Amino acid sequence: MGSLQGTARLAGTACAFALGLAATPAAAQEGGRFGQRDAFVLSVERIVGFQNQKFDEDGGSVDSTGLQPVYWGSLGLFSMSSSGLNFGALFGVTRLDLDQGFFGDPDGLEVTLVQLRPRIGYAGTEKEGRFGYWVRGGPTLVYAHSEDNDSQAFAAGFEAYAVFFPAPRIGVMLGPHAEFHLAGSGDGDPYYKSTGLTAGIMGEF
Repeated sequence: MGSLQGTARLAGTACAFALGLAATPAAAQEGGRFGQRDAFVLSVERIVGFQNQKFDEDGGSVDSTGLQPVYWGSLGLFSMSSSGLNFGALFGVTRLDLDQGFFGDPDGLEVTLVQLRPRIGYAGTEKEGRFGYWVRGGPTLVYAHSEDNDSQAFAAGFEAYAVFFPAPRIGVMLGPHAEFHLAGSGDGDPYYKSTGLTAGIMGEF
């Protein structure tokens, strides 16, 4: 129970921190390009592409290819400054029915997976405003709940996106991401690692 409460406090603190930072711009600047103006950025990420999620150091991985927002998609809210620096967080919830190996469980089980990713990053755009980049890094907190087990895992993650702008303030993001296991708590020695090449969308307001 203590571990669960500690995780809940950590998640709440991270959310409050990210949302507090996201509230800093008083108003979006009209001039400039992506990464060169104050704005809020709302993103939907990891909705199509390839991903490998590893839940056991010796096995227990899940590969997914194609359209997959229900399984691994995340919503992001970020505060973008005119210097290119940005702060925010990604949040995702997944319901999985796995055969074996999830967080050390040798049998099949259904699990709800909650993922929180506070991030700090840097973004910019070329002169014509049609192509940009967005690189980010930060901690990843994964909480897994099943009928018999609650587990948490902590990882270090990053995303490196190329951003294409088919319309002003609307971008399509494409690039790799990776998360590397740091620590875990709960039954079965929880473990989490992910790699992928995915696409998503974003909008500034």
